[in-house]
Amino acid sequence: MRIAVLPGDDIGPEVMEATLVVLGAAQARFGFDLALEQHEVGMAAHRRGGTTLPDKALQAAIRADGVLLGPGGMSAYPPLADGGINIPGTIRKRLDLYANLRPARARPGVPRAVAGLDCLIVRENTEGFYADRSLFEGYGEFMPTADCAMSVRLVTAKASRRIAKVAFAAAGRPAQAGRHGRQAARAAGHRRVVHARGRIRRRRVPRDRAARNRHRRDGVRPFETGGSDGTREIARAVMARAAVARAELV
Repeated sequence: MRIAVLPGDDIGPEVMEATLVVLGAAQARFGFDLALEQHEVGMAAHRRGGTTLPDKALQAAIRADGVLLGPGGMSAYPPLADGGINIPGTIRKRLDLYANLRPARARPGVPRAVAGLDCLIVRENTEGFYADRSLFEGYGEFMPTADCAMSVRLVTAKASRRIAKVAFAAAGRPAQAGRHGRQAARAAGHRRVVHARGRIRRRRVPRDRAARNRHRRDGVRPFETGGSDGTREIARAVMARAAVARAELV
């Protein structure tokens, strides 16, 4: 398996160094066949060649089986015309990395963790309010007056359906069944406030009878849309994960 390693800026090289130590230990323990290919990106690359994302690094990421990408110090980047390329945004769009998977699990011996927590947050990663991905051409942020900023949010049927499929597939795997054997997929959002977006997403998840029966046969509860209750459920999981992360840093 070929892995492109892009350390990035600021704490990126330090984080990547620790990551590679862990990856090396896992490789030795489990016999992974990994070929690491490291490329300089960010301001270090800009100082050498006038661009934060050299084409050689981008092509390596495209060819690779996986990419390890460190933080990018975009606030210090020059304008795009001067070589300040948004590295994670460019890689995300070029490779169509639409599924952001964030597991949260309670771990033995970790204080302040929610007992029995075992969930996977599945987030659509190519649309939304991020200004670098909401328009085909141009930037999804503008200022109609000097004291007013507005953003365009992108939600499509295609992206809604495929991220729902990822969530169903994850819920159907035993490893994601939860400690109590409960398998379910739940959508969290503010459908009472953001009406049009909610209609598109609810319309594009598997809600027909055949889909429901298929998922029941697979042991997965039908897709549910959660308003404030669903949002609170996800928020509790996120806060629990943050508590675990803080505890692990102590």
